[in-house]
Amino acid sequence: HLNWKWATDVHIAIVKSLLEKHEMTLASYAGGFGETAEEFERACRTARATGIELLGGSAGFLARDRAAFSALLKKHSLKFAYENHPEKSSDEILDHISGTDEELVGVCVDTGWLGTNGYDAARALREVRDRLFYVHLKDVTAPGAHATCALGAGRVPIRNCVETLREIKYLGGISVEHEPEDRNPAEEIRTSRALLEDLLA
Repeated sequence: HLNWKWATDVHIAIVKSLLEKHEMTLASYAGGFGETAEEFERACRTARATGIELLGGSAGFLARDRAAFSALLKKHSLKFAYENHPEKSSDEILDHISGTDEELVGVCVDTGWLGTNGYDAARALREVRDRLFYVHLKDVTAPGAHATCALGAGRVPIRNCVETLREIKYLGGISVEHEPEDRNPAEEIRTSRALLEDLLA
């Protein structure tokens, strides 16, 4: 993890060398991106230094000054996708980005948190399609809690979500997410990726 709060030029150089070694690029930078213009700009600089073009997460600064927020995105050639967590509907998600530049500010849908909050993730993807920049595809074992599991093993309609993405002609990135606190999820991540690739095919 490369946190913009403490990342130095040395850390960034290490990341860039590892990306080159493994022939990888970074699709997005996830997390919280600050409460002030100074903090947000530091996050932007860290992202751009590693070749990232999309921030996905939250930023208190967005609510404080939407115009300045967009101006900093434009200055650093970045886009921002607000990621849902506590929101219980598409309207609540879209409220966070209302009045922003539609070319620069959109939504990163986390299907797992929609499952936790009891909202149909496939429906949400369809409802936010005009502002959908990125997808965190995640499954949870039951509504009301956030215990993640392999895709297809829980309560989120993963197949319907992927079908919806195809239907709305979504061409952005999809991250497979699974973060159990009691075990290494590597094998379940591989299983989840295989399922996603089958569904996309």
